[in-house]
Order: sequence, then C-alpha cells, then structure tokens
Amino acid sequence: MKNYLVTLCSLLSISTFAQITVLSTDMPVIGDTITRNVDTLTTETEGPGGANQVWDFTGAAAHEVNATRVILPSTTPYAADYASSNMAMTNDNVAFIYFDAQTSYFNTTGAAGDLLNNGVIIKANFSPDLTVNQFPTDYGNNFIDTYAFDVTTDGSVINVLLDSIRIKHNGTVYDTTDAWGTVITDIGSYNTLRVKRVEFSIDSIWTKLPDPIWPLPPSQWTFFDAFINTATTYSWIAKEGKLAVAELNFDSLDNPNNLTWTTVPAIPVADFNYTDNGSGSFSFSDQSTNTPDAWSWDFGDGGNSGFANPPYQYTVDGTYNVCLTISNASGSDTFCDTLNITGIIVGVRGLTELAALRVFPNPTTGEIYIESRQKGLYTLKIYTTLGQELILEEMNLGKNETRYLSIGHLSAGAYLYSIELRGTRNRFTGTITIAE
Repeated sequence: MKNYLVTLCSLLSISTFAQITVLSTDMPVIGDTITRNVDTLTTETEGPGGANQVWDFTGAAAHEVNATRVILPSTTPYAADYASSNMAMTNDNVAFIYFDAQTSYFNTTGAAGDLLNNGVIIKANFSPDLTVNQFPTDYGNNFIDTYAFDVTTDGSVINVLLDSIRIKHNGTVYDTTDAWGTVITDIGSYNTLRVKRVEFSIDSIWTKLPDPIWPLPPSQWTFFDAFINTATTYSWIAKEGKLAVAELNFDSLDNPNNLTWTTVPAIPVADFNYTDNGSGSFSFSDQSTNTPDAWSWDFGDGGNSGFANPPYQYTVDGTYNVCLTISNASGSDTFCDTLNITGIIVGVRGLTELAALRVFPNPTTGEIYIESRQKGLYTLKIYTTLGQELILEEMNLGKNETRYLSIGHLSAGAYLYSIELRGTRNRFTGTITIAE
C-alpha cells in the first residue's frame, strides 16, 4: 500500500531558456491522455540546483510506457466516495487517483481500486487532502503540507487467520522549487522549473482476528508494526507538460528508483537562416528545434509562405523584417530577423508597369501556363531553391498569347523561376510550387 501510493503521488508531482511561471492552466484537463516513458534501471542523478541549469536525460532507456488518462470522477466506479473531486486519473482502469483542481491549487483527494494488486478493493480517502501544486509556481517557492488516510482491508489475503488489516498513514511533505533551466530528453528540450519534494511518513499496521462465537466479546484491533519512511522526488514541470516532463524518484537510502519522462512534444523554438542568391532572390531555411509541424513566414513586404524552407523573390531594394512563426501540438514561437536588400535590377517596374506575364496555376500539379501581355522572345528558367538550373525554355509569344509547359517530372516542392524578355532589362521572377 505504501509503495503504491508513493508511486502514485510521485506520478502526479506536477508540482539559454527564460525562467517560467507554471499556472493552473498548464495542468491536465479532462480528456487528456499523457504518455510517459519509465527507465526502471536509471543511473541518472538530480544534477545541480539553482538558476539556468541544464539536465540531460537523453541516455535514459524506456523499459515501460505509462498512458495516464484524465477523466471525470463520475465515470469511475468509486465516484460516490470522492464527491469533492472534480478530476480523476488512471493508468489501467483498475486503480484511480482523485483530485480537486482549482486555480490556486491542485490537490489529491485520495485513491481507490485494486491498489495492492491482490484483487481487493481499497478506498483511501485523504484527510486532509495532499497538496500537489500551489499556483502560481515560481522559482524559489516552497510549502509544507500534511495528509493522512486510514484504510481497512481483508486480512485473509495476507494470513488466513486474520479477519482484517488496518493501515494508518500520516505524511508530511516539504516542497521547494529549487531550480530552473532546460531538461533535454529524446523527445525535445523543455523550459522547466524543478520541484524537490521530501516526504516523511509513518505507516502503522493493525490486525484483527475474526470475532469469536457469542457471548464472547468481539475481536479488537491489535498493533502489529510501524514503519518510518523518507522519500525524495525531483519533478521538472513545464508549460506544455501537463504532468511533470521528467521525474526522478529516490528510495529512503537516496538511491534512484526510476526516471519518468513525457512524450508530449516540447514547445518549438523558432530560428532560421537564409542564403542571398542575388538580385533579391533568397532561400530561407528553418532551423527551429523541438519538431514543429506548421510554419508561417512573413517576408516583410506582404508576401508569406507556409513551407518549412521556402524560396522568395523581393522586387524592391529596402529593409525587410522577416518573421517565422512555428507551432506544434504544445505551442508556438516566433523569430524575426532584418534583411537589408540592395542590387535588385528590375523589381516592381518590370512587373507592374509592363505587366508582361502571368504564370498560373500556382500551386500546380505539374502543368503551368505562361500568358504574355507583350509580344516578344522570352527565356524561362526554373531553379531549385539552392540555385541549380533545372529547366531552360525559350518562347516566342505574341501579345495575349498563352503557352503550356509541363513540369510534372519535377518532384513536389517549391522552385524559383525567372522569365526575361529578350532585348530588354525586364525580368519577371517568383516561386512556383508543385503540389503532391
């Protein structure tokens, strides 16, 4: 019983980056399923405390995987015993932990189910509740809390001569948010607060024999044994983690028991670089971390793109603020950089005043049309975003003539193109996207 509840409480210790503040809105909500890996043979240590630390757990091995479901108490078999709870969690649909989740605190109200894995149902109501988190949680916060439970279970599963066993648990926890910094796992890099929790507990065990035959008096509880325990847990909490993004449990001898870490993706961190191809042509490259799955580029002149690594053509010299916004299931981030562009030969004049060409459709599935607004000999070139020439086509077009060109042999993706009107300095440049 003691080991099971210590494990459950530690599971729920949700208690180069900037320091964060964890709020109640960063906690689990009904409907979440949070998957976490467990290294049951860990040799990791808690590492240093203090500000701006780095904890690298990429060497951990996943021996187990736990999927914690967050559900309404009313959907569990023991809802009536936990009327003050508004949230429950389970890993196996056999044992359940109950919570009172509020804007200023996140408390455990108890646990129920087959807690000893022996087929006997136990309902452990915490009185008082156990505080898991107080909000807001900041570096340097600390609190002390006490909780207790008193449960009775079938004694015959332990000894056939016993009628009942009673377990009384009293615990005092000391929570200190003793560090902040970056946790690195095989999933990503998380901006975290580290919470150190030390629990001092006493468990007393009482037994009772079956009642004798009347008129003998009923059996009384007999003290059997008591255990004093000290357990230490380090939990790294983050804005995106729901539960702790990493958690390291120690036994009473300060030996690490296991390391648990989340598979929830880390909030991405935006970054990019670019190549200046000359004459206002640029190739942008996403350098973001933590696995973004959506990209939004703003090139500062009204142009934009949703590709990870887009090419772009500027048409007027100037200073442009280029911003990349990335996102994934956990959040988003934006990075901006300034480009100072000179040396564009034709720019807007060649495109708008002459209005020489129209290239469509864009995106395309492999066919494009070039519509001429001015008679002349045109040279079309299509390049990779790195500047490798792929297609060279000369077209003698009349005014308002449309010419078909197949580019379906090229792979899906974004390409640069330029079209020059022979005998002039007019050049029409842009990007064309071949859809999958």
